[in-house]
Amino acid sequence: CVLFVLLIYKNFIGGEVKMSVTNTKWVLKERPQGLVKNENFELIKEELRDIQDGEVLIENQYLSFDPTQRMWLTDLPGYLPPVQIDEVVRSGGIGKIVESKNENFSEGDLVSGMVGWQTHHIPSENDLKTIIKAERLKLSQQPRIVDDVRNLNNEFENR
Repeated sequence: CVLFVLLIYKNFIGGEVKMSVTNTKWVLKERPQGLVKNENFELIKEELRDIQDGEVLIENQYLSFDPTQRMWLTDLPGYLPPVQIDEVVRSGGIGKIVESKNENFSEGDLVSGMVGWQTHHIPSENDLKTIIKAERLKLSQQPRIVDDVRNLNNEFENR
């Protein structure tokens, strides 16, 4: 079970709220041999940059854990390229737009797409084309989603 910790800090400067966001992500450290183990991954925290014009910041709410992810961890070709060493593990998910500088998305929009095993995501321009608004989505209808990012604990950090 992959676990995440969400950290958001608010700094009050001159009456304005400036938001600094720490992303917690799982990256592939080594390709699994046999069963997938904790040692195959590394938990990394990083301070996210400010978003630019045309970009959005997504706070992931739900992540998908699919059998196909096991194939992506190998170095074998498939319908998508393998996850590379030190890359965020690829995953679909559902998130909420927490900041937007893109006219097609507003803060609070629920979206779905490839977001990776991480708490936050700033999609590239190319990835943003695959992010869709999920306004009619009922989360209970998504069988691939196994846990709410906000409810996961920090078990792995304490090991």
